[in-house]
Amino acid sequence: MTAALTVRVAEDADLPALDRGLPTGRNDAHRAFLARQAAGEVTYLVAWRGDAPVGVGVVRWTGRGGSPYPELSNLHVPPPVQSQGIGTAIVHFAEDVARSRGRAGLAIGVDEDNVRAAALYERLGYVDTGRRWTGSYTWYDESGAEHAETEHVRVLTLKLG
Repeated sequence: MTAALTVRVAEDADLPALDRGLPTGRNDAHRAFLARQAAGEVTYLVAWRGDAPVGVGVVRWTGRGGSPYPELSNLHVPPPVQSQGIGTAIVHFAEDVARSRGRAGLAIGVDEDNVRAAALYERLGYVDTGRRWTGSYTWYDESGAEHAETEHVRVLTLKLG
């Protein structure tokens, strides 16, 4: 029997499980997002199946790309557990977090090449705003190899009721 899926706000005590279950290499992303959460800039969300992390997302309280809404970003579900409702659960939890702070909507930025993620967001009711932005970043794979990426992001939003 598969353990139930839950999503909650990350805590500092989750760091060892996150590093083991969803390694980020030299980026140390989990620690960085927890620090930004402590500073009030973001809310770091983690999906769990039992005691194993199976996905993450970040609610940035200042939207990018001209959005007046907070933005769900860095949504990641590893390929072996995709198509199991994890991404959807993280999105819905992010919406609840935004609502609990009195926000009227939520934005999601999606790389123009990520057709699968865009289809998910659109199925969930998110609408393309026509706003675009470009961002570059560096990440490290599990072997420590450096990768430079540039994303061309389109902004989708959902008004929260």
